Amino acid sequence: MSEALSAGAAVAVIAFPLVVIAGVCYAAYRACSWLSAQEQRELDRLNQLMATPMPKYITTKEAREAFQKNLAVIKAQIAKNPILAHHTDAVSRMLALNNSPLRMFLEESRWNELHESKASQNAFNETIKQASGNLTQSSATYIAQSISEAAVKAGFTQQRVNRYNNNVRIVVMEDEQGRSLIANVVESDNGAKLNMDLTGFGDGSCHAVIDKVIEGLSEKDIRLGEIQRRSHYHRDGLMAHKSKRSNKKKTRIYPEEERSQADTRRKQHYHNTSNLKINQ
Repeated sequence: MSEALSAGAAVAVIAFPLVVIAGVCYAAYRACSWLSAQEQRELDRLNQLMATPMPKYITTKEAREAFQKNLAVIKAQIAKNPILAHHTDAVSRMLALNNSPLRMFLEESRWNELHESKASQNAFNETIKQASGNLTQSSATYIAQSISEAAVKAGFTQQRVNRYNNNVRIVVMEDEQGRSLIANVVESDNGAKLNMDLTGFGDGSCHAVIDKVIEGLSEKDIRLGEIQRRSHYHRDGLMAHKSKRSNKKKTRIYPEEERSQADTRRKQHYHNTSNLKINQ
């Protein structure tokens, strides 16, 4: 018997940014040529005053929603500030982004552009879009890499497949006995969608193995939500085995195909049995 697992949303701790720009933000404000020295000092003061701790886990959708909510609050405060009121839109966007996890997923050159010129609303929207895409992609990449590392600890030491295709990361790991772990990580703003399948197990040990992989993901600070586990028919991952009488090529088979074929065989068996009773 083998086992498959699916997680409706896999979220990784946001400690894997492409470019960490924390620490350079205050200095960057002083590079804003469109602000006076007094305005720069006020911006620095407000930035330190509004600093908030980053959440440990957050999806791209949650990060965008939190950014928009924080932006509205900051904008209302800046509009009442006598020093910065005439830069309300631009300053509010900068402060809101600096206090958002999205800033961790901006390229440094893009971040600097925001300070060197007074970005338009359209330009800033593109910046948020870029940061959001980087967060989504980085999360899925980190999860796929963590699956590979957890699989190695579980005995799947050979990586047969590691590719990216149409927003899906596919990982196939194999152990010394030819058994496989197949994982698909689908990018999503709501948290990556994860599917794992173990093939080649016939002794029920697959349950302990998949538990070990899940434990390895937890150690990597990956949180799985809405986990569904299912066992499927005994198989070693292959159909149409070679025999002395046949040279038929071996074909890889997966759970959905197997269930469909099993249903077809069951119906055929019922049909044959019914005919036999009638003939008797």
